[in-house]
Amino acid sequence: MPRPSAVAPILVPFDGSAVAEAALPFAATLAGNDGAIVLLQAVPQPQPIRDVLGDVVLTADHLLRLTREAAQTDLDRAMDLLRRLDPSLAIDRRVSVGDPATVIIGEASERQAGFVVITGRGLSGTPVGHLGSVAHRLTGAVPIPLLLVPSEAGAGSESGFRRLVVGHDGSDHALAALDVAAETARRQAVPVQLVGVVEAGRPEVPPLDRREMLDDRVGDGVLADARRDAQRAVEGAGALLLRQGVHASWETLAGDPATELLTVCRPGDVLVIASHGQNGATRWGLGSVARRLLQASPRPTLLVRTAPAESPSPPRSVPEIERETVA
Repeated sequence: MPRPSAVAPILVPFDGSAVAEAALPFAATLAGNDGAIVLLQAVPQPQPIRDVLGDVVLTADHLLRLTREAAQTDLDRAMDLLRRLDPSLAIDRRVSVGDPATVIIGEASERQAGFVVITGRGLSGTPVGHLGSVAHRLTGAVPIPLLLVPSEAGAGSESGFRRLVVGHDGSDHALAALDVAAETARRQAVPVQLVGVVEAGRPEVPPLDRREMLDDRVGDGVLADARRDAQRAVEGAGALLLRQGVHASWETLAGDPATELLTVCRPGDVLVIASHGQNGATRWGLGSVARRLLQASPRPTLLVRTAPAESPSPPRSVPEIERETVA
Protein backbone atom coordinates (compact mmCIF):
# COMPACT_ATOMS: atom_id res chain seq x y z
CA MET A 1 0.00 0.00 0.00
CA PRO A 2 1.64 3.30 -1.05
CA ARG A 3 2.21 5.87 1.64
CA PRO A 4 0.42 9.19 1.18
CA SER A 5 2.47 12.35 0.77
CA ALA A 6 2.76 14.87 3.56
CA VAL A 7 1.57 18.38 2.69
CA ALA A 8 4.41 20.26 4.41
CA PRO A 9 8.12 19.44 4.02
CA ILE A 10 9.97 17.47 6.67
CA LEU A 11 12.99 19.28 8.12
CA VAL A 12 15.91 16.99 8.98
CA PRO A 13 18.90 18.55 10.77
CA PHE A 14 21.90 16.39 9.82
CA ASP A 15 25.41 16.71 11.25
CA GLY A 16 27.00 14.00 9.13
CA SER A 17 27.40 11.46 11.92
CA ALA A 18 26.35 7.84 11.70
CA VAL A 19 24.02 8.49 14.64
CA ALA A 20 22.21 11.20 12.67
CA GLU A 21 21.47 8.71 9.90
CA ALA A 22 18.98 6.95 12.19
CA ALA A 23 16.49 9.77 11.60
CA LEU A 24 16.43 9.36 7.81
CA PRO A 25 14.05 6.36 7.49
CA PHE A 26 11.53 8.06 9.77
CA ALA A 27 11.73 11.30 7.80
CA ALA A 28 11.13 9.38 4.58
CA THR A 29 8.11 7.65 6.09
CA LEU A 30 6.62 10.92 7.34
CA ALA A 31 7.17 12.61 3.98
CA GLY A 32 5.39 9.84 2.06
CA ASN A 33 5.39 9.23 -1.67
CA ASP A 34 6.43 12.33 -3.65
CA GLY A 35 6.90 14.17 -0.36
CA ALA A 36 9.51 16.82 0.37
CA ILE A 37 12.46 16.73 2.75
CA VAL A 38 14.82 19.56 3.64
CA LEU A 39 18.24 18.38 4.78
CA LEU A 40 19.91 21.04 6.88
CA GLN A 41 23.34 21.38 8.39
CA ALA A 42 24.09 24.41 10.52
CA VAL A 43 27.76 25.31 10.91
CA PRO A 44 29.18 27.82 13.39
CA GLN A 45 30.94 30.94 12.20
CA PRO A 46 34.66 29.99 12.29
CA GLN A 47 37.41 32.12 13.76
CA PRO A 48 40.79 32.58 12.04
CA ILE A 49 43.61 30.27 13.09
CA ARG A 50 46.74 32.06 14.26
CA ASP A 51 50.25 30.90 15.01
CA VAL A 52 52.09 31.52 18.27
CA LEU A 53 53.06 35.00 17.08
CA GLY A 54 49.47 35.93 16.34
CA ASP A 55 49.80 35.83 12.59
CA VAL A 56 46.82 34.44 10.67
CA VAL A 57 47.54 30.98 9.29
CA LEU A 58 44.03 30.25 8.00
CA THR A 59 41.49 33.01 7.51
CA ALA A 60 37.92 32.72 8.73
CA ASP A 61 36.68 32.87 5.14
CA HIS A 62 38.94 29.99 4.12
CA LEU A 63 37.82 27.90 7.09
CA LEU A 64 34.19 28.66 6.34
CA ARG A 65 34.63 27.53 2.75
CA LEU A 66 36.19 24.25 3.90
CA THR A 67 33.42 23.77 6.46
CA ARG A 68 30.73 24.39 3.85
CA GLU A 69 32.31 21.89 1.48
CA ALA A 70 32.44 19.22 4.18
CA ALA A 71 28.83 19.93 5.17
CA GLN A 72 27.70 19.68 1.55
CA THR A 73 29.41 16.30 1.28
CA ASP A 74 27.52 15.15 4.38
CA LEU A 75 24.20 16.29 2.93
CA ASP A 76 24.94 14.61 -0.41
CA ARG A 77 25.47 11.33 1.43
CA ALA A 78 22.23 11.78 3.37
CA MET A 79 20.39 12.49 0.13
CA ASP A 80 21.74 9.27 -1.39
CA LEU A 81 20.52 7.30 1.63
CA LEU A 82 17.07 8.86 1.33
CA ARG A 83 16.93 8.13 -2.40
CA ARG A 84 17.52 4.46 -1.65
CA LEU A 85 14.58 4.52 0.74
CA ASP A 86 12.22 6.37 -1.61
CA PRO A 87 13.30 7.60 -5.07
CA SER A 88 10.17 9.77 -5.33
CA LEU A 89 11.23 12.16 -2.56
CA ALA A 90 11.93 15.79 -3.41
CA ILE A 91 15.06 16.61 -1.43
CA ASP A 92 16.53 20.04 -0.80
CA ARG A 93 19.91 20.53 0.88
CA ARG A 94 20.98 23.62 2.75
CA VAL A 95 24.06 24.67 4.69
CA SER A 96 23.51 27.63 7.00
CA VAL A 97 25.92 29.52 9.24
CA GLY A 98 24.92 30.25 12.81
CA ASP A 99 23.81 28.75 16.09
CA PRO A 100 22.37 25.33 15.16
CA ALA A 101 19.19 25.45 17.26
CA THR A 102 18.44 29.01 16.15
CA VAL A 103 19.05 28.10 12.51
CA ILE A 104 16.79 25.03 12.73
CA ILE A 105 13.93 26.99 14.28
CA GLY A 106 14.29 29.71 11.65
CA GLU A 107 14.34 27.19 8.80
CA ALA A 108 11.29 25.40 10.19
CA SER A 109 9.38 28.68 10.12
CA GLU A 110 10.68 29.83 6.74
CA ARG A 111 9.99 26.49 5.04
CA GLN A 112 6.67 26.05 6.88
CA ALA A 113 7.82 22.57 7.79
CA GLY A 114 5.37 20.04 9.14
CA PHE A 115 7.84 18.18 11.37
CA VAL A 116 11.41 18.33 12.55
CA VAL A 117 12.99 14.86 12.64
CA ILE A 118 16.22 14.45 14.58
CA THR A 119 18.07 11.83 16.59
CA GLY A 120 17.80 12.31 20.33
CA ARG A 121 21.40 11.56 21.25
CA GLY A 122 22.54 13.26 24.43
CA LEU A 123 19.13 13.83 25.99
CA SER A 124 19.96 11.57 28.93
CA GLY A 125 22.24 13.33 31.36
CA THR A 126 24.76 15.77 29.93
CA PRO A 127 24.19 16.21 26.19
CA VAL A 128 26.87 14.37 24.27
CA GLY A 129 28.04 15.68 20.93
CA HIS A 130 26.95 18.53 18.73
CA LEU A 131 23.63 17.17 17.47
CA GLY A 132 22.61 15.75 20.83
CA SER A 133 22.87 19.12 22.53
CA VAL A 134 20.90 20.72 19.70
CA ALA A 135 18.13 18.13 20.04
CA HIS A 136 18.03 18.85 23.75
CA ARG A 137 17.52 22.57 23.10
CA LEU A 138 14.92 21.97 20.41
CA THR A 139 12.67 20.08 22.82
CA GLY A 140 12.15 23.34 24.68
CA ALA A 141 11.89 25.71 21.73
CA VAL A 142 10.83 24.29 18.38
CA PRO A 143 7.25 25.42 17.60
CA ILE A 144 6.26 22.47 15.37
CA PRO A 145 6.00 18.74 16.13
CA LEU A 146 9.43 17.25 16.84
CA LEU A 147 10.13 13.56 16.20
CA LEU A 148 13.06 12.34 18.29
CA VAL A 149 14.52 9.09 17.01
CA PRO A 150 16.60 6.90 19.34
CA SER A 151 20.25 6.94 18.37
CA GLU A 152 20.29 3.14 18.67
CA ALA A 153 18.20 2.85 15.50
CA GLY A 154 20.34 2.36 12.42
CA ALA A 155 19.89 4.12 9.08
CA GLY A 156 19.12 0.80 7.43
CA SER A 157 16.40 -0.16 9.90
CA GLU A 158 12.68 -0.09 9.34
CA SER A 159 11.04 3.19 10.20
CA GLY A 160 8.57 1.31 12.37
CA PHE A 161 5.39 3.36 11.97
CA ARG A 162 3.11 0.50 12.96
CA ARG A 163 1.16 2.13 15.78
CA LEU A 164 0.94 5.48 17.55
CA VAL A 165 0.76 5.35 21.35
CA VAL A 166 -0.74 8.61 22.59
CA GLY A 167 -0.55 9.73 26.20
CA HIS A 168 -3.85 11.47 26.92
CA ASP A 169 -4.82 13.23 30.16
CA GLY A 170 -7.92 15.07 28.93
CA SER A 171 -6.27 18.52 28.99
CA ASP A 172 -6.26 21.05 26.15
CA HIS A 173 -2.57 20.24 25.71
CA ALA A 174 -3.37 16.57 25.20
CA LEU A 175 -6.09 17.46 22.68
CA ALA A 176 -3.51 19.40 20.65
CA ALA A 177 -1.27 16.33 20.58
CA LEU A 178 -4.30 14.23 19.63
CA ASP A 179 -4.87 16.38 16.54
CA VAL A 180 -1.30 15.75 15.36
CA ALA A 181 -1.61 12.04 16.11
CA ALA A 182 -4.88 11.78 14.19
CA GLU A 183 -3.45 13.45 11.09
CA THR A 184 -0.29 11.33 11.24
CA ALA A 185 -2.27 8.12 11.72
CA ARG A 186 -4.46 8.90 8.70
CA ARG A 187 -1.47 9.60 6.48
CA GLN A 188 0.44 6.54 7.62
CA ALA A 189 -2.65 4.28 7.81
CA VAL A 190 -1.71 3.08 11.30
CA PRO A 191 -3.84 2.59 14.44
CA VAL A 192 -3.75 4.74 17.57
CA GLN A 193 -3.59 3.42 21.12
CA LEU A 194 -4.76 6.01 23.66
CA VAL A 195 -3.41 5.68 27.19
CA GLY A 196 -4.72 7.46 30.26
CA VAL A 197 -2.78 7.12 33.50
CA VAL A 198 -4.03 7.72 37.02
CA GLU A 199 -1.27 8.52 39.46
CA ALA A 200 -2.39 6.10 42.15
CA GLY A 201 0.35 7.21 44.51
CA ARG A 202 -0.93 10.75 45.01
CA PRO A 203 -4.68 11.20 44.52
CA GLU A 204 -6.08 14.71 44.86
CA VAL A 205 -7.11 15.03 48.50
CA PRO A 206 -7.28 18.05 50.78
CA PRO A 207 -3.98 18.62 52.60
CA LEU A 208 -4.06 17.37 56.18
CA ASP A 209 -1.64 17.85 59.03
CA ARG A 210 -2.14 14.22 59.94
CA ARG A 211 -2.70 12.21 56.79
CA GLU A 212 -2.82 8.95 58.78
CA MET A 213 -6.23 10.07 60.11
CA LEU A 214 -7.71 10.08 56.62
CA ASP A 215 -10.13 7.20 56.17
CA ASP A 216 -8.85 4.76 53.54
CA ARG A 217 -12.31 4.79 52.00
CA VAL A 218 -11.93 8.47 51.17
CA GLY A 219 -8.69 7.83 49.32
CA ASP A 220 -10.23 4.86 47.53
CA GLY A 221 -13.18 7.00 46.50
CA VAL A 222 -10.93 9.75 45.15
CA LEU A 223 -8.95 7.20 43.18
CA ALA A 224 -12.13 5.65 41.78
CA ASP A 225 -13.31 9.10 40.68
CA ALA A 226 -9.94 9.73 39.06
CA ARG A 227 -10.17 6.46 37.16
CA ARG A 228 -13.62 7.39 35.88
CA ASP A 229 -12.38 10.81 34.77
CA ALA A 230 -9.41 9.27 32.99
CA GLN A 231 -11.58 6.64 31.31
CA ARG A 232 -14.06 9.29 30.20
CA ALA A 233 -11.25 11.36 28.68
CA VAL A 234 -9.74 8.52 26.63
CA GLU A 235 -13.16 7.23 25.57
CA GLY A 236 -14.12 10.67 24.27
CA ALA A 237 -10.81 11.03 22.45
CA GLY A 238 -11.13 7.54 21.02
CA ALA A 239 -14.66 8.23 19.78
CA LEU A 240 -13.40 11.34 18.00
CA LEU A 241 -10.64 9.37 16.27
CA LEU A 242 -13.11 6.71 15.16
CA ARG A 243 -15.38 9.37 13.66
CA GLN A 244 -12.38 10.69 11.75
CA GLY A 245 -11.73 7.28 10.24
CA VAL A 246 -8.77 6.41 12.48
CA HIS A 247 -8.66 2.94 14.01
CA ALA A 248 -8.35 3.58 17.74
CA SER A 249 -8.33 1.69 21.01
CA TRP A 250 -7.82 2.93 24.55
CA GLU A 251 -6.99 1.90 28.08
CA THR A 252 -6.62 3.46 31.52
CA LEU A 253 -3.77 2.45 33.81
CA ALA A 254 -2.69 3.34 37.34
CA GLY A 255 0.86 4.18 38.34
CA ASP A 256 3.67 6.47 37.26
CA PRO A 257 2.73 8.06 33.90
CA ALA A 258 6.16 7.82 32.27
CA THR A 259 6.67 4.23 33.39
CA GLU A 260 3.21 3.12 32.29
CA LEU A 261 3.50 4.75 28.87
CA LEU A 262 6.85 3.09 28.22
CA THR A 263 5.42 -0.26 29.31
CA VAL A 264 2.63 0.00 26.74
CA CYS A 265 5.02 0.75 23.87
CA ARG A 266 6.22 -2.14 21.70
CA PRO A 267 8.79 -2.37 18.89
CA GLY A 268 7.41 -0.47 15.91
CA ASP A 269 5.45 2.00 18.05
CA VAL A 270 5.85 5.77 18.00
CA LEU A 271 5.04 7.52 21.27
CA VAL A 272 3.10 10.81 21.00
CA ILE A 273 3.11 13.27 23.90
CA ALA A 274 2.34 16.92 24.57
CA SER A 275 5.10 19.04 26.04
CA HIS A 276 2.87 20.10 28.94
CA GLY A 277 -0.19 18.82 30.75
CA GLN A 278 -2.15 19.46 33.91
CA ASN A 279 -1.36 18.46 37.46
CA GLY A 280 -3.48 16.08 39.50
CA ALA A 281 -4.42 12.45 39.81
CA THR A 282 -5.64 12.17 36.21
CA ARG A 283 -3.99 15.28 34.76
CA TRP A 284 -0.34 14.39 35.19
CA GLY A 285 2.21 17.17 34.85
CA LEU A 286 3.30 16.27 31.36
CA GLY A 287 6.04 18.87 31.47
CA SER A 288 7.99 16.63 33.84
CA VAL A 289 6.64 13.44 32.26
CA ALA A 290 7.71 14.61 28.81
CA ARG A 291 11.23 15.30 30.00
CA ARG A 292 11.52 11.84 31.51
CA LEU A 293 10.17 10.16 28.40
CA LEU A 294 12.55 12.06 26.15
CA GLN A 295 15.44 10.90 28.30
CA ALA A 296 14.39 7.27 28.67
CA SER A 297 12.18 6.22 25.76
CA PRO A 298 13.68 3.50 23.54
CA ARG A 299 10.97 4.28 20.97
CA PRO A 300 10.71 7.23 18.61
CA THR A 301 8.89 10.01 20.44
CA LEU A 302 6.77 12.68 18.76
CA LEU A 303 6.69 15.79 20.94
CA VAL A 304 3.93 18.33 20.32
CA ARG A 305 4.78 21.63 21.97
CA THR A 306 2.04 23.48 23.81
CA ALA A 307 2.20 26.48 26.13
CA PRO A 308 2.12 25.61 29.85
CA ALA A 309 -1.18 26.39 31.52
CA GLU A 310 -1.23 29.39 33.88
CA SER A 311 -3.83 27.79 36.13
CA PRO A 312 -5.19 24.25 36.43
CA SER A 313 -8.41 23.42 34.63
CA PRO A 314 -10.46 20.25 34.90
CA PRO A 315 -9.97 17.60 32.23
CA ARG A 316 -12.47 17.83 29.42
CA SER A 317 -13.62 15.02 27.21
CA VAL A 318 -13.90 15.53 23.48
CA PRO A 319 -17.74 15.55 23.52
CA GLU A 320 -17.63 18.46 25.99
CA ILE A 321 -15.39 20.41 23.61
CA GLU A 322 -17.75 19.73 20.73
CA ARG A 323 -20.78 20.88 22.73
CA GLU A 324 -19.04 24.18 23.44
CA THR A 325 -18.39 24.63 19.73
CA VAL A 326 -22.02 23.96 18.82
CA ALA A 327 -23.28 26.35 21.47
